[in-house]
Amino acid sequence: MTTNAERFDHWIRGTFAELNTQLEERYFAQAD
Repeated sequence: MTTNAERFDHWIRGTFAELNTQLEERYFAQAD
């Protein structure tokens, strides 16, 4: 993998996944 691909892979599996989880939790916790 290239350096950029490695950085992207780390970001998508790490930071992005954490942010997405937080957003999903807030979304499902809100009242309709």
